[in-house]
Amino acid sequence: MTASTFANMRWDFDETSILWEGGRRTYALWASKLRDEKLPGRHDFSPKDLSASVLPTIMLVDVLSNPTSFTVRLAGTGIAHMMGRDPTGMDVASLRGGDVLQARFTALVDAAQPYLALDRPTPWQHEEHPTYHVLALPLARDGENIDMLMLNLHFPGAAKD
Repeated sequence: MTASTFANMRWDFDETSILWEGGRRTYALWASKLRDEKLPGRHDFSPKDLSASVLPTIMLVDVLSNPTSFTVRLAGTGIAHMMGRDPTGMDVASLRGGDVLQARFTALVDAAQPYLALDRPTPWQHEEHPTYHVLALPLARDGENIDMLMLNLHFPGAAKD
């Protein structure tokens, strides 16, 4: 991987660093579910917890081990629209730009903490939205072993969330 794989990726951030309202709400919700330094799991969240404007920009990714790989469990309609297809059920490595995503998701699992990446180039060559922001949050059913990632994507210039 090159240095650009991790460009614009921040591990040390707080809610005020997140440039879009839906990302701030998603981060605040995730942070509210932390208990005694244990990560929340998918079971700690309900679609009702997030506003209708945030759900289209949420992606859930299953973390598989031995070897580590990632599969898109669910992609919101806004993400599918931007990608030009619904990636639900797809191996992340098979997506355009998947090698970069695989490296970034592996780093997240290894660090066991969220990251914020701003102004990432869209690998889908989307003329209206050449960059995107992403908040990536680890989830762990048992509070420790990350088995899912929750992403909130934002496409600057798209409809406000």
